[in-house]
Amino acid sequence: MPRASLLFLTLSFLFILAALTGGFFIAGSPQDARAKKLDALRVGDLNRLSRDIAEYLRNNQALPASIDDLKITAAPNYKADPVSNAPYAYRRINDKAFELCAEFNSSQNRETDASVGTFEHPAGRKCFVFAVTMTNVNSALHYGVQMAP
Repeated sequence: MPRASLLFLTLSFLFILAALTGGFFIAGSPQDARAKKLDALRVGDLNRLSRDIAEYLRNNQALPASIDDLKITAAPNYKADPVSNAPYAYRRINDKAFELCAEFNSSQNRETDASVGTFEHPAGRKCFVFAVTMTNVNSALHYGVQMAP
């Protein structure tokens, strides 16, 4: 093989290698992308659970004793982690507050990912505290929940 062809192949290989390395550095590895996607599913699950708890609260004027009290008919079941199938942790703190917890694969915050919203989290276990809200509208109490600061 002529020397010029060998040089061309070597330089082409190095260019492709540099492009792939740079792409992983900028975009992250496929494993990082998968971890973030799974964490986004967990955030979505916790958000839906908080809405279901709010619905339970509106119907029963009290927080559920456990996550199993929620009547979830939608598929898939989002009371459990999408990978481990372990149920998300729910703890009733008192009559006016509760927490939902999950194990996250990666750290996400609003500065790096605007879609995270108020569900910023480090890698590992993170619990989010929610407060019960009561609004008096036309002499009727309306219940809701919001994430505590």
